[in-house]
Amino acid sequence: MKTYKHLFSDMTLRGTVKRAIEKAAEDKRDRRDVKEVIEHEEEYIDIVIDMLATHSYEPKLYKKRQICEGSKHKIRVIEIPNFIYDQLIQNCLITQLEKVILPHMYEHAHGSLKGRGQSQTANLIKKWIKKDKRGTRYCLQMDIHHCYPSIDKDILIEKYHQKIKDDDFNVENDKVIRAGERGLAIGSPTSFWHLHFLLTPIDHWIVTLDGVDHYVRHADDMMIFGANKRKLHKVEQAVIKRMRDELHLEINHNHQVFPLEYVGKDGKKHGRPLDVCGFLFYRNKTILRESRMLGVTRKANRIAKKDKATIKDARQMVSQMGWLDSSDTYDMYLERIKPYVSKRDMRKIISKYDRRHKQHDLQKSRKLCGNTPAGD
Repeated sequence: MKTYKHLFSDMTLRGTVKRAIEKAAEDKRDRRDVKEVIEHEEEYIDIVIDMLATHSYEPKLYKKRQICEGSKHKIRVIEIPNFIYDQLIQNCLITQLEKVILPHMYEHAHGSLKGRGQSQTANLIKKWIKKDKRGTRYCLQMDIHHCYPSIDKDILIEKYHQKIKDDDFNVENDKVIRAGERGLAIGSPTSFWHLHFLLTPIDHWIVTLDGVDHYVRHADDMMIFGANKRKLHKVEQAVIKRMRDELHLEINHNHQVFPLEYVGKDGKKHGRPLDVCGFLFYRNKTILRESRMLGVTRKANRIAKKDKATIKDARQMVSQMGWLDSSDTYDMYLERIKPYVSKRDMRKIISKYDRRHKQHDLQKSRKLCGNTPAGD
């Protein structure tokens, strides 16, 4: 097993802390607490470095918020760390966790990572279904019951200590892991990194099991494809056992091996579509889940009724329209979205906003260096 040292010294470099603060502030620059940090960035860099160096940082009580998810309107309680100083410190940790986690991750482990989002998961599944009909005849779909709240903190910390031989870094990482009330806080920026770290050995093991032709994991959703139903049932039991024994995690009771929908020789449809990541995957098409489709169209209608779209509207709409690119929903786009919202206009709003803030940051940097041109 490869181990890592000297992470703490890299994490407390001024340039590293600056990048962490800028990352934490992304898409939040209009908030009062974020503006405070951006306007006094050099001071906050000094404070964060001192808190880390002296190990004086103590996480504050996270804010709790209820959100309503999905077509079933499932109520979920998330814990959100304070921007000052919790998110700043956590983003400093992420600069080093990336070095430890990314190089060893399973290539098809997706979720909350750049280039490994829902669209990439959808495109991958579509490719497998199209190119390997036999290897995707059956699908084993599983997910972890109450995933983030169920994470055993002691197991996670022990595995980090086996991998990271840097006591100073481990002190700060342990604090953040233990900050949530139960398991890992869903709203914490470090939580999905910890989940990927914990599940990476499981991912690499699953692809070696007999009967597994294709495997992708999106966060805690696992999709395993194979040609033999009996073998996939054995895989199912092996995964359930290892999850329980090694990580103290339980697989949801609705896990199932099923044939992906197809038309038989009798002309009738058999099996069912794979429902994951907001998409329904059929043999011959991929469509949006109804709740996801309604979310996109309703957002377009709300924007159309406004005199002017906000930067938040523009970012949300561009993100929502990204779902359409990974599905066979062009007719729906022409009918329900294009008459109301222009993707080009939304991108112009985002570009103008980003350009204005980039110019503001450049002027601020010049002033700090004492090189402000005349007239600025």
